[in-house]
Amino acid sequence: MIDLVDILPKHKRKRYNLREISLIKRIVVHHTVSDATPKAIAKYHVKNNKWPGVGYHFMIDNIGEVFRCNKIDVISYNTSGLNLSTIGVALIGNFEENKVPDDQWKALVNLVDDLIDIVGPLEVSWHAKHKATLCPGKHLIQKLEAEYSGCDDCAEIKED
Repeated sequence: MIDLVDILPKHKRKRYNLREISLIKRIVVHHTVSDATPKAIAKYHVKNNKWPGVGYHFMIDNIGEVFRCNKIDVISYNTSGLNLSTIGVALIGNFEENKVPDDQWKALVNLVDDLIDIVGPLEVSWHAKHKATLCPGKHLIQKLEAEYSGCDDCAEIKED
């Protein structure tokens, strides 16, 4: 894992709030649509969205390299209305159009396992379950549904 927490662009004044780890209930998977680097995505989130920093906690590239972008106690902006309870993970690429590379998929599964070991049972979800969007793309959604439907280590979260 490559730690980019202190390297990625951040807003000059704004900062994300922090949370207790016990508040984390789910992982929400996204795709970036483009093949941009974590640095370019962070720059976009800060400059265009006016966010404190990049919205994801982790990003995974097409060769399976995992980038830590925020510490997990950071309440980043990745899924509107659910940020307090989510860890945002973005796979770099467009999975509405392209299939997920095997190495990238394996890295996601391993990261989910590691996060469950750290935090405890977590629901594995994706952006389109919570917002009218195609994110993270039909090819990635298909793999997520196959892997995590009925997951023994995953938590079922009831919406408030």
